[in-house]
Amino acid sequence: MDRKAGKETELLDGIVLLLLALAGLAERAAGRSLPVRWLVLWSLWHAHDVARDFVAGFPWSVAGRSPALAAAAVGDDPAGAMHLASSLRALARMVRTMAARARLSILQRGAASGRSRDGEQAARLDALVAALRKAVFSPVQLHDTS
Repeated sequence: MDRKAGKETELLDGIVLLLLALAGLAERAAGRSLPVRWLVLWSLWHAHDVARDFVAGFPWSVAGRSPALAAAAVGDDPAGAMHLASSLRALARMVRTMAARARLSILQRGAASGRSRDGEQAARLDALVAALRKAVFSPVQLHDTS
């Protein structure tokens, strides 16, 4: 496996871990007060949308079929938080499948045949990681309406 391909699979593995951590955060938010839960879920909804868009754009098969990707329930109640957590876990499983397919593809083709595609895929993954960071760690602006 060449270095670019190794970086691609490492990034995918890191994204899986990040999505699982975000799912755990959503579960923990379910038991918190409404203001705390809302602030946490607000960031997680954005991260979920970024990850869902990435997974939806991945070429899943030769026929071009992709798995069904339902939008997470937009609710600030504990049930909505748990639904978001399960949706984030489902996305993590899909990204783990992507990583497995990438490893298999690398093994099947020679290192010399796919260098340009590996660089392009690594750039897409870097962009995804940056977008997830931005979605989760962007500051929330609160406006006093009193």
